[in-house]
Amino acid sequence: ERGGSVSAIYDYAGAHPDDEAAQKVLVPQGYPAIKLKKFFVTDDPWLSEPETTRSKLPPSFSATIYKGMNHDLNYLSDEDAERHFAEDGKNEDRIYSSLPLVIKSWLREELIKMGGEESTIAILEAYLAALNRGIVNTSIEK
Repeated sequence: ERGGSVSAIYDYAGAHPDDEAAQKVLVPQGYPAIKLKKFFVTDDPWLSEPETTRSKLPPSFSATIYKGMNHDLNYLSDEDAERHFAEDGKNEDRIYSSLPLVIKSWLREELIKMGGEESTIAILEAYLAALNRGIVNTSIEK
């Protein structure tokens, strides 16, 4: 028998709370946005291009940043990092370039609709500002 809060959330939302589809169900029901691990996306036009016509890797992809900001991948060669991103990382909201990270548009819109969520947006934006500075530092260090 499954138990625990993640299991209850999984049962309610139909997926793990880190899954974007589940987040879209949970946030309007009052699940705290601040608990979302992947509330951001890279501000990259490549992500909006159809997968059938876009390049395998975004022009802004950096193996150094990808490995440095995703510590579970830092053992990979640059070639393996590129392969990992092309096969999996692009679908996992992993950090891969020095382009800025922004709050996912659906989440920002939901927080605004909920009203009184300016402080949550400010907290998330402050976190992203620090993370963006860290990305820049990672690209400079290597």
